[in-house]
Amino acid sequence: MQIDIYEKYGVSAKNGFLPDGDPLIQLSDHFEAWDAIGKELPNLILAESLKSELEKMPILVCSSLQSEQEY
Repeated sequence: MQIDIYEKYGVSAKNGFLPDGDPLIQLSDHFEAWDAIGKELPNLILAESLKSELEKMPILVCSSLQSEQEY
């Protein structure tokens, strides 16, 4: 059985190394703090406070992710 070249290398004929589907707008509630900091990323970089804010963030437990889109 011949494997499709795109499937073999995990790429999309439409989007290259990006998935065919649109990315998620946000993750589940478990990742709410990380989604929130992502939305503030440009402001935190400009204020030079990104590192201090990231150090306050909870450690992510990725076992709750359920789909490739979430990963």
